[in-house]
Amino acid sequence: MTQFNKSDIARALENPKTVSRAIEILGNNQREDELSARSTREQNGIGFTSCWASAGTHLWQFVTGWDARSKTNKWGRKCLSHPNWQRAKIIRRKVHNNGCEDAVQLGRKIALHHWRQLGSLLAVQHPVPVEKTPVPEAQADFEMIAVPADKVDMAMAILKAAGIL
Repeated sequence: MTQFNKSDIARALENPKTVSRAIEILGNNQREDELSARSTREQNGIGFTSCWASAGTHLWQFVTGWDARSKTNKWGRKCLSHPNWQRAKIIRRKVHNNGCEDAVQLGRKIALHHWRQLGSLLAVQHPVPVEKTPVPEAQADFEMIAVPADKVDMAMAILKAAGIL
């Protein structure tokens, strides 16, 4: 396992897409009942802490498009830099109450608070030398997404709603 520190995570969080990915990682670490309640019930060191559970869950829902209470995909995935964050009254209030300028800055603040859980943001996958073979045009190029075991049903529902499965 590669060692990293808070300054490494802070450097990675300069990109708004990375901030969105960090919020997604933290939200995926939350238990399903904690996401639907928008609170932390167990202080297990995984997911959002109790002080950031509500704000973090709302940002996670914005980023993933997944409504944790109804367990449905209500809207498409968005980056925190997407201007629609201003249309979400709760996110606007959380941004204002925490002294932030926008949703990206709030997400960065939350991610830095939970920096120890974000080692996967820094994971660099070294390319494996592979012989070049022609790829047929009809074949789709799929990207692997790692999903925690307890979130597989949610991921399947999101992929079905997006028309991928």
